[in-house]
Amino acid sequence: MPTTVRDIAVRAKVSKTTVGYVLSGHPKKVSEEVRQRILEAAREMDYRPNENARSLAKGKSNVIGVVPFQLQRGALMSPFIRASLSALYDHAEERARHILLFTGYDAQDPAAVRARSFESRVDGLVLIAPKIGDEMLAFLADLHIPVALISSPQSGSILYCNVDNEGGIRASVDHLAELGHRQIGFLGGPPEDGNPEERLQAFLTSMAAHGLSVDPEHLARGEFNRQSGYECALRLLSLEERPTAI
Repeated sequence: MPTTVRDIAVRAKVSKTTVGYVLSGHPKKVSEEVRQRILEAAREMDYRPNENARSLAKGKSNVIGVVPFQLQRGALMSPFIRASLSALYDHAEERARHILLFTGYDAQDPAAVRARSFESRVDGLVLIAPKIGDEMLAFLADLHIPVALISSPQSGSILYCNVDNEGGIRASVDHLAELGHRQIGFLGGPPEDGNPEERLQAFLTSMAAHGLSVDPEHLARGEFNRQSGYECALRLLSLEERPTAI
């Protein structure tokens, strides 16, 4: 049988109320001698608090929901998604939090995300690469829980973090130009996404800074998956005047 608060109270020779104050970190004054006696009894008896009861009492679940948007077959094998999830799990563990990965439905549907959030009683949401539009912004405002965005352009006052799209593309073009390439191709994501559009504009600006022209045939746009990337690269490499670098 699992150890209860009553068991600890009997061992420490105090009331159940006093045990509850100490184990919950309640600010009520309890002598240090009594506090230590209770904590020692809890350790000796291998006490494990009932997390469901604690969550209901505090109104907190200690669970963070993570929603990989545009989740397609095989998307969890993406190096970017894997790295993001690994970092989230590590930081959650350090802070005694749990991660709930939202899968199994169209994560692009705000109604589905809202329903799962309420059902799971998550304390907050991390959205990975969401498409930000008026519908999504209204959805986020209506959640009434903390939300953070990963790999998403800034959207009002919502907490977000993103890669340096402009700096990364500029460094890439600089490197290829220094190697002597003049016909450089661009393979980017779908135009309706914010990040791919930022990267394309940075590519055009960087090419112009080096005095290099951009052949429209050398611009390819696709989806964020291996098959689309393969098909776009194949098209660029099949051109009669193909780019010497992409």
